[in-house]
Amino acid sequence: MPLVIPPGYAHVIHSYSLVGDNERMAYTYGVELEAATGPTGLANVAEVLHKLTVLKLWDLPSNQYALEATEVRTGGTTADPAALGLYVFRNVGTGTNAHLPQNSSTLIHKRSTLGGRRNRGRLNFIPPSEGAVANNGAIDPASIAGFQSRFSAWLQEMRATAVVVDMVILHSTGISVPPNPSVVTSLTVDPVISTQRKRLR
Repeated sequence: MPLVIPPGYAHVIHSYSLVGDNERMAYTYGVELEAATGPTGLANVAEVLHKLTVLKLWDLPSNQYALEATEVRTGGTTADPAALGLYVFRNVGTGTNAHLPQNSSTLIHKRSTLGGRRNRGRLNFIPPSEGAVANNGAIDPASIAGFQSRFSAWLQEMRATAVVVDMVILHSTGISVPPNPSVVTSLTVDPVISTQRKRLR
């Protein structure tokens, strides 16, 4: 089902690579924009969010991973066509521990104040180091705490930028009229690793 991006909102795509893997992977989320519209303004949004991700999150992945680019896409209307902002800069992770297979991920739950599955979301981030995960997929408490503190700070700092009002959950078309995007009030790290969906590849 197509993703609905209303005017004033955008879809953010952070793409990253792994040594030895020819296909890039990505994690995504929606944002409410402050005022930036058009390719020039969106390119600035992409640069700000790319650099914020590096600052707040990029000490978590191993040095086998690299953040490659950030895209910011709007949905567009007849009066205001869809636009794309792109920022490309390669940032290598700073961790040195062995990594898990690339089909594994750290699952981050996007929470809102509204009930129902439609008002919850997921973000599949790079997995913890191999030594931080038990045979049953459980992540050790220290690693969970480290991921949680960084993602909470990332969300808080995102709201403090001059380009984004809030992270949001964008909705898809379906049998009912899509509601307005749901504001993400918190990000919660799942204590068990997940498997990346094929759509992220």
